[in-house]
Amino acid sequence: MSSKARSPVVDRPLFDDRPKTESPIPSKMTIKGTVTHAQNTVHVTGGGQRPSRTTHIALFRVDGRQVAFRGGRPLSVGDSDTVVVAGTDGSSGFTAYAVRNVTTGESQHTGVAGKIIMGLLFPIFGLVFCGVASFILGPYASYIWLLFVGYSLYLFYQAFMAHSSSSAVRSHAV
Repeated sequence: MSSKARSPVVDRPLFDDRPKTESPIPSKMTIKGTVTHAQNTVHVTGGGQRPSRTTHIALFRVDGRQVAFRGGRPLSVGDSDTVVVAGTDGSSGFTAYAVRNVTTGESQHTGVAGKIIMGLLFPIFGLVFCGVASFILGPYASYIWLLFVGYSLYLFYQAFMAHSSSSAVRSHAV
């Protein structure tokens, strides 16, 4: 007869008091601090026969937190500048929708109007595309239109975040 060692009973609390992991929905917040490790770069798409589009990307740290800002023009932020940044904090760092450089007085935000216009036009493009695709896909083409509507809602969300972040940066006490 072999004797098996019994595992000891572990007392576990009924409720887990450990902090919860990060929410899948990023939370909007405003941070203020001093900039370090400031870098600027660009991302160019298109070219050749198509028009090119340039996105200016600013990467910097605010009091040790990594911040990324994408905009249509370069962001004037340098080391030791004091900034107010509004955006979302995610797993890859802080994504800024609006930045105000308190040192220079300049402020910039991501585009709101373009996102709203594309959010309005995208379902219309989807209807045209699905009208043509219905000859091939039949009734399943309407499911593709839902993808267009979903992306349109995402653009409206991005426009809302950009607008509210811009307001938060302007109203933040210096």
